Amino acid sequence: MEDNAAENENMDNAESECDPACTYPAEEHLLVLEGLRRLPSWTVYPAQLSNCMSAALRASEDGVEETSSEMRQLYRELIPGTFEKCMSGADLYNWNDNVHGNILECGVKLGELVAVKLANVHAANEESEEDLLHLLQALPLAFDRRADFYKKHRHDEIPREHPGVADAFAAVGGARLFAALPRAA
Repeated sequence: MEDNAAENENMDNAESECDPACTYPAEEHLLVLEGLRRLPSWTVYPAQLSNCMSAALRASEDGVEETSSEMRQLYRELIPGTFEKCMSGADLYNWNDNVHGNILECGVKLGELVAVKLANVHAANEESEEDLLHLLQALPLAFDRRADFYKKHRHDEIPREHPGVADAFAAVGGARLFAALPRAA
C-alpha cells in the first residue's frame, strides 16, 4: 500500500514538472490538420484549434521555447490555414453560433500568442522568428473587418471577455507591426 502511495506521488510530481509537449493536445492537432487537408470539402475545428493554441500560449508564457514538429505545424500551417478558410466564404453562413464563438476565441488567442511571442523576440532563434512571421501573417486574416466573418456579425455585440489582449499587444508595438502587414484580399 505504501508503495502505491509513493508511486502515485511520484506520478503527480512528474505530471506537474511535465514539459509542454506532454500536455499538448496531439489528437486535437491531428483532427484540425485532417480537416484542413480534406479536399474538396475541408472542415474547420476551431474549438480544437483553440485548445492547441492554449497549450502553445502556456508554453510561450512559461518561457519554454517549444520546437516540436507539432508546434511548428500549428504556427505555420494550422493557424494560418484555419483563419484563411473560416474568415471568408459562403460556408460560414451555415455554421452554428458555437462555431462562430470558437472562431472569435481563436482570434483572441492568436492576438495573445503574438503578443507573448513579440515580447520574447529578443531571445528568439531563426526558427522561432519564422514561426512568429506565420502568426503575424495570420493576424490580418483574423482581424480584417472586410472578411465575410465580420460582415456576418457586423451588428453583433463583441464580447469583452479578454480586455488585456489589446493592452498586451500594444505594449510590444503590435499595432505598428500589424499596420505594416499586407491586408487580406
